[in-house]
Amino acid sequence: MDRWIWENKEKRAAEENRQTISNVRLYDGEDKTAYDQGALTVSTHRLLWSDGNRSIEMPLKCITKVESHGAKFTKSAKVILTLSKPPHAQTPGPTSDSKYDYIKLSFVKGGHQDAEASIRTCLNEKRWEKGVIAVQNKSSSLMGGGLVRIERQIESSRINADQSLNTAFKDIDNLMVKGKEMVALAEGIAHKLSDVKTDGDETVELKSHLLSIGISNPVTRETHGTGTSYHKSLGSELARMLQGPLSEAGGVLSVSEVYCRYNRARGIELVSPEDVVNACKTLTPEHHAWN
Repeated sequence: MDRWIWENKEKRAAEENRQTISNVRLYDGEDKTAYDQGALTVSTHRLLWSDGNRSIEMPLKCITKVESHGAKFTKSAKVILTLSKPPHAQTPGPTSDSKYDYIKLSFVKGGHQDAEASIRTCLNEKRWEKGVIAVQNKSSSLMGGGLVRIERQIESSRINADQSLNTAFKDIDNLMVKGKEMVALAEGIAHKLSDVKTDGDETVELKSHLLSIGISNPVTRETHGTGTSYHKSLGSELARMLQGPLSEAGGVLSVSEVYCRYNRARGIELVSPEDVVNACKTLTPEHHAWN
């Protein structure tokens, strides 16, 4: 039993299950073990035994000889597997030591012949050495190889997409940081220009461009509450932002254009059309005097 190890749930490359037989009891040489009434699965790479609570496996490369004994009176049919010496760095399993160099598979309700045939076939194929699906016929070869390639391509595409998204989000984060810095700088320059005692066309145009760049710290419900207080704060912010656009448009802008310009200036902190309309309703002549 020291060749059995706890099951690794990850399926091997090109592994294929060939046979599953229930009601199989495991023997360590001549000794009956507590591993009873489980399902034995023969794959191209290993033997797997499970009773629903415990799952163990044994690589087929450990098997050096296969024999079988038919059922006799009260004895069930058995398949006897002679095993090679366990490796020095053995993966943990049910036991770390055994005095036998063989195990027995006892088939309580039959199926030993099918199991023996499957084990012999898989041992002859030695797929665990080839790492690819053995070609049984042209159709299965094309289907199996095609599915493996498709799965690998899908996985590769997923990894590349994740990397691209991570890079894009990093770029967006950097852009947002730089954008806030630029908006703050623009607002600072605009305020300084407001103190200049000249109304030249170039000064007015520059102030208009600076004020249209964006809003560095937009009003939000988290910072200014809800209801009337929130809409009044939006109105004050809206009045400041519209100074340049209103001058360019001759003092009149449609509500739809105000909505678009305002949300563009706010960046990712967008507001709904209803909030913009309610903000406009809070505007007073004092707001107009800012212009």
